[in-house]
Amino acid sequence: DLVKKVLDPLKMSSLSGLAYVLEGLLGDKEKITDAELEKFSAKAAASKNIGNCAVPPNQAEILAMFRAVFAEKKAGPGVATARHSVIEFVKLEEYLPTALFRTVGKRMWAESRQSADIPVELELSAKLAEEINVPVKWDGKIFGFVQENDRLKKVFSGDMAKEYAKRRVYLNDWGDAFLLTFENGTGDKDRTFFVTTTEVKWLLANCAVQRDPEDL
Repeated sequence: DLVKKVLDPLKMSSLSGLAYVLEGLLGDKEKITDAELEKFSAKAAASKNIGNCAVPPNQAEILAMFRAVFAEKKAGPGVATARHSVIEFVKLEEYLPTALFRTVGKRMWAESRQSADIPVELELSAKLAEEINVPVKWDGKIFGFVQENDRLKKVFSGDMAKEYAKRRVYLNDWGDAFLLTFENGTGDKDRTFFVTTTEVKWLLANCAVQRDPEDL
């Protein structure tokens, strides 16, 4: 509950999202050797004010925290490519509501788009696919449609409105989260966010499934 009180005003849904944003704001980390971390953790453990902690950590726990803080690996899904202008973690349900999203077979995805539909392509690693109950025949990608809604209209506005009929939403697992990319249809402009894996699992578990007779 205390964590939620911090995340909600920031409009974030995960601690990994907060860590990712903070690391971007703070810049490059100091280079600290393991011997220095050992030294500093011993000093911290011997400090009198360590007793002010609700649950005082021991030296081993302090050292583990220091190592996590100064690790080379970025928090969250890692560094995005130059093509992706990552802003922050967002809530997937606000962009792809389960009530407006349906999965379809690949053939139907290519043939059965309706005027108010935006194509969605979801790519999973084989490892992650084992953890998710994929609702349709799976060959590495899941295809579907999301009905246009007010939030998506705001996304696909301005430069993003080019080739409006060719818009696409792309989801792929990226480290410990998912990259959510909105493509404008011309390949010259994308908007990209991060969403949590938990939210993607929820979307697939609760969306409508339109089955292709050929897949039955």
